[in-house]
Amino acid sequence: MKIKVGKENLQKTLAKLQGIVEKRTIYPILSHVLIQAKGEIFLEATDLEIGLREKVSGRVEEEGEICVEARKVYEIVKEIAQGGSLF
Repeated sequence: MKIKVGKENLQKTLAKLQGIVEKRTIYPILSHVLIQAKGEIFLEATDLEIGLREKVSGRVEEEGEICVEARKVYEIVKEIAQGGSLF
């Protein structure tokens, strides 16, 4: 998977997902966010009661999907310089 996404768009969406993902759970997958790049870019998270799937504007260069820890990727995105891009 290879995508180009603006920092502001990605950070805004990840901030929304922070309220949904579980911090402490017996199912570690619930603390992760699914990033899908298949023509369009979507980020998705759930706590098994509430789920959020949001489209992020960007460019898909190579399709794929990955599940990453939501908190860690959010912290990484926050540290990127203004106007930067990720992935």
